[in-house]
Amino acid sequence: MTARTIDIHNHGYSKKLIDCCRRGEGERYGIRLVNDSKGEVLLRPDGVSFLLQQKRTDYPAQLSQLATVGIDTIILSTLPYVNFGACEEKTTVWACQRANDGFAEIQEEYRGRIYGMGMVPLPYSRAAADELTRAKHELGLRGIQILSSIEGRNL
Repeated sequence: MTARTIDIHNHGYSKKLIDCCRRGEGERYGIRLVNDSKGEVLLRPDGVSFLLQQKRTDYPAQLSQLATVGIDTIILSTLPYVNFGACEEKTTVWACQRANDGFAEIQEEYRGRIYGMGMVPLPYSRAAADELTRAKHELGLRGIQILSSIEGRNL
């Protein structure tokens, strides 16, 4: 067995979530993509916005760049500030499911090179447990990223 160097703290976006929003599928949940002078922006229904960085979905470029410093594999998770915990439950669940579906696709496409770390819809505990189960058993994700503070409460 060959030893591998793994970057366990690598942030990006689920391309599936972004593509679903580009097609307008998130609009029924209040999630939209718009273009402004700085680029593409993901808008939450509560008015919070996230400027998207195209390089965060260019997985071949990320792998290539990391290979130059001896990193073989990455654990890809969403940037912590791109979260939906302040939104209604149905919005948060939809966003987490699309993100996790996308991370599972990335993991399959880059088998052994990229592993997805999913999201769960906190602060909705029942929905979070359900999505954790789905992420592990149906999607094959090996980990979940949660924020250390939800609704102003630290873990």
